[in-house]
Amino acid sequence: MIRSAAFVTAVAAVLVGCVSVSNPIVTPAIPTLPGRTQAVTTPAPTAAVTPTPAPTPTAEPTAEPTPEPTPEPTEEPTAEATPEVTPEGPPPTPAAIEDFGATDLVFADDFSDEDSGWGVGENAGGEVAYVSGALQFDTAAAGSWMWSRRANPEPQNVVHVEADFMPTGDGYQGLLCSDSDDTLWGAVANASGIWVFIKLDSSGSTILSTNQEDGFAINPGATTRIALDCEGTAAGGFRMQLSLPDVGAATIYEGAIDEGAAQFDRAGVYGESATHPWSLRVDNLFVYGGTGETTSMSDAAAALLEHVPSEWQPDCFESVGNPFDEGIVAAVSCTLTDGRSDFVDYLQFDTLDHLNTTYQQRVDIYEVESQGSCQTGPNETGYSIGGSDAGRILCAPSVIGTRFDWTHDDLMILTTLTDFEGSYEDLYQDWLIAGPN
Repeated sequence: MIRSAAFVTAVAAVLVGCVSVSNPIVTPAIPTLPGRTQAVTTPAPTAAVTPTPAPTPTAEPTAEPTPEPTPEPTEEPTAEATPEVTPEGPPPTPAAIEDFGATDLVFADDFSDEDSGWGVGENAGGEVAYVSGALQFDTAAAGSWMWSRRANPEPQNVVHVEADFMPTGDGYQGLLCSDSDDTLWGAVANASGIWVFIKLDSSGSTILSTNQEDGFAINPGATTRIALDCEGTAAGGFRMQLSLPDVGAATIYEGAIDEGAAQFDRAGVYGESATHPWSLRVDNLFVYGGTGETTSMSDAAAALLEHVPSEWQPDCFESVGNPFDEGIVAAVSCTLTDGRSDFVDYLQFDTLDHLNTTYQQRVDIYEVESQGSCQTGPNETGYSIGGSDAGRILCAPSVIGTRFDWTHDDLMILTTLTDFEGSYEDLYQDWLIAGPN
């Protein structure tokens, strides 16, 4: 689309780092019908520009392994909260994460550089600032909300945005994607497991879809990894996916025919307090992009796929590794539609030290008290194949269901197997055939 020089100049003034506030999205008018959608029309996509960072705050009111058990520490903590809304029907079982095709790293930000491009400033909603290596939201009152965003170097048909979130109290937090500061799209969740797909524009906020699932609870005082996938109309249709990568759970919003942006050249963070005082720290955020076209796997991912059981391979796709976990050279994920378990991830590392470092991080997060065997309960132990030591395995309760994480030292592969129903026996049986081979 051709734009005048005057228009491009106006866009450049606001494209990098912006922070804004308005009325909260979460009101008593939250729909109680899951999957409710509203057809809306968005402005035409904005041309890509890369101006000098100039944050502009604005304000408006408001392999047949055999386990060998070894004991270790305590169960993963969970928090209980009173739901603000009770959607109709029983809580659904989350879906497994789908592939949107964003496999090219756009940027990774650990917020150590205060000029990395995020909107900062103070306004009626509170303050957004770089604080001690994170992007921190401090709201002015209960019900205040703010968003901040950073520009992508180039527009992408599909984007995958992912970050660590740690709120001090109950509230809504999540991620946004956009092609302009006039209209932003995204998804948020709170401590009660209520998730909401949202649209933000000059007229305020629109709830596109909402429901409540225990697996999406964002517990205060804990770090939760949240991801958002956005597919633009340039890739064939508008849709979004909210997921918790460490859990393997996801939910998808399908846009109306005349809805959504064609491409995305901004990623954003959203925070809204339900209490006061309230802070949100966001760290280790990264963005992947892509055309959305179905392409063949990279050579590294294709090589990793060869270690996946052949009966699982048709349901596998090249996924993305966390760039803040050192040494990941390939990632493959598989949706186990016909298996006992629900989802499996394989990560290929470049060295054994990097593999063990990432595994140990998971051991530290999912502290477990050994109950003797992964077949019946939590455990962290070594395991052997054919009588030889092969690696270590962690079996733990997750936010929803259960998970097995294990290393294969010779292949330098870390695998995570998830079962949303929480069956250790099912995971154990799938572990026996899951490889990596």
